[in-house]
Amino acid sequence: MTIHIVPLSPTARFLATQLSSESFRPNILLPKHLLKPFLTSESTITYINEISPLNSFQRKHTYPTSSTRYLETISRTSVTATSQISIAIPSSQIKPIFNSESIKFIPPPNSDIIILDPHFGQAEKYVSSVLSNFQTSASSSHDLQSLPRFWSIISTHLLADAPSWGIKHQSVGEFIVSPILPFAHDSRSDLELINSSDVMKQILNTPTLSPQYETYSKTRLLLLEQLIIEAALCSIIYTDHSSQYQMLRSYWKSRSFALNHDIYSDLDDSISAKSLVLDIIGECITVLEKYEPVVELGKATPMLKAVLSKERLFNLTLNIIQNDTSLPNLKHYKQLMSKSLSNYKDDDEQTTEIPHFRDPARANRFIFKLGLQVGVKTPTNSSVCDSLSVLYPEIQIHNDGS
Repeated sequence: MTIHIVPLSPTARFLATQLSSESFRPNILLPKHLLKPFLTSESTITYINEISPLNSFQRKHTYPTSSTRYLETISRTSVTATSQISIAIPSSQIKPIFNSESIKFIPPPNSDIIILDPHFGQAEKYVSSVLSNFQTSASSSHDLQSLPRFWSIISTHLLADAPSWGIKHQSVGEFIVSPILPFAHDSRSDLELINSSDVMKQILNTPTLSPQYETYSKTRLLLLEQLIIEAALCSIIYTDHSSQYQMLRSYWKSRSFALNHDIYSDLDDSISAKSLVLDIIGECITVLEKYEPVVELGKATPMLKAVLSKERLFNLTLNIIQNDTSLPNLKHYKQLMSKSLSNYKDDDEQTTEIPHFRDPARANRFIFKLGLQVGVKTPTNSSVCDSLSVLYPEIQIHNDGS
């Protein structure tokens, strides 16, 4: 069976190259405006292995390619829809590709929808919308007995973009695979879901992905942890662009404190790096503990209290800063945005299109909006969002459907 992959994230391109290595040829699915650039690159994705400096290598993979308009012909509401489909899509592309003005995609029965690197609550939100549409468009009881299968994959491999649709593999991690069971009347076990999916069996049997199966409750705990740490890291990684901000008036001081394992010490600035991070984490915990899905998760697993430990989350954030790594490509986005903003300002005629980026403060913005919903003030997370808007006023930022 063919798997259609939308290659608009490092994880998606990594998946495509590794499945190709296993002689399981994916089909690349792209929006119309990106088809020409990909075809110009000879429909090729280059996998660059940089795990060992002494044994680096490259491998090129060429793929058949289709437009995302193809989804219109196979959507459940299409009169020509006759068969199932398997699609792997980055979480950031769910809204622009699955729920755009031109396409309202409802997966046909028995299809596999694989959401790559979702953030907390995103997969459930999408699947819930599909369920209501699916039930409305179902033409027979057989349709509801052959529901689509939804999967979450979180990659902990260290991956980075390379030129011309390439992907750099810099350190080995895992592909954490979980089935999402959104339907209250869906009694299929995890094993039944896997056995009914040829694509997922192939992914779980691809050793270079280092796949690991987890229950979705454990995956949700991981997503909660990632959400909070990403919010904390954003302030450290992005606010170094300008020293005039009150929160971190001296990036060099905060960086040296982190590198010298002395971030616990007070800075002379109005708000120290330590208190900034702790305030963000504290606001996240307070908001999330009042959020109904998290409350329900706490009833299902006693691990939630340990995961939401303020001290634990701070230490995890500190370890990431000291090891000069970050959660999914925050530094990569920072570099892209800085370069694009510079190019935009230097272009007198401004003939190039203004770049459109993932919201670098997505996690902070999510907490801010959720705080409004549950009645909790989040001044520190709100301030981070405001700072990013000031730093990159020319760049269009979208919020990944959160």
